[in-house]
Order: sequence, then structure tokens, then C-alpha cells
Amino acid sequence: MPDEIQDTDKLSMEDEKAELEAVLASSLFVRTPSLANLLSYLCQRYFQGESDQLKEYTIGVEAFGRAPDFDKKEDSIVRVEIRLYPVRFQTGPKLRSDLCHRSDP
Repeated sequence: MPDEIQDTDKLSMEDEKAELEAVLASSLFVRTPSLANLLSYLCQRYFQGESDQLKEYTIGVEAFGRAPDFDKKEDSIVRVEIRLYPVRFQTGPKLRSDLCHRSDP
């Protein structure tokens, strides 16, 4: 019975994609394209069932547009941006407000 309850609480893939679009349209993500690109890239990989294949190198090349010779030891863009994610959300009351007060279709 608990499994049935959990299943009804899950969002469909279409709902998840719609939520992603709503988040990306928020003021924080509109103002910070690198943050939007990273979130979009990570979510697209998840939607494609490839989240287990995410690696620092591929994120650097595919999400941040680094050259194929990207060296994660010399360029810390991925680690820096990932670490800043929680900080940006904690200091982003406008984002939380935008998301909490948006109207659902």
C-alpha cells in the first residue's frame, strides 16, 4: 500500500520538464546563464536516463563549453559552480518567491 501512495505523488516526466522550464524562467536563472546552463544540462541528462554517466569532464565540455582538451585539474569551473549552487539558492529569496507564487496551469 505505501508504494501505491508514493506512485501517486511522483511527477510525470512532462511535469518535471515543465517545472524545470519554470525554474529556468525565474529571475535568478535569467540573470545567470551559467547557472541555467548547468541546471538544464544536468536535468536533460536525468531525463535521458544518463545521470549515472555524469562526470566532471563531460560537464565541463558539454555544459560549460570548454574545449575537448579541458583539464579539470587546471580549470575548476565545474567544482566551483556545483559548490556555489546551494549558496545561490540560500541567498535567492526572489527565486523562492517567484517559484512559490507562480500560477500552475
